[in-house]
Amino acid sequence: MAEEFADVDFRSIRLEKRFAGTMETLIKQPDASIWEASENRQMASD
Repeated sequence: MAEEFADVDFRSIRLEKRFAGTMETLIKQPDASIWEASENRQMASD
């Protein structure tokens, strides 16, 4: 995953970590919606 998004630059470490976490979550359940794949609704909506 890190190789695919190596060029992503949000100019914010917090946003980059958030993006990486979201992508990791979606990779584990590619057929699920963001809501279904997320551990909780807050994680999906932040």
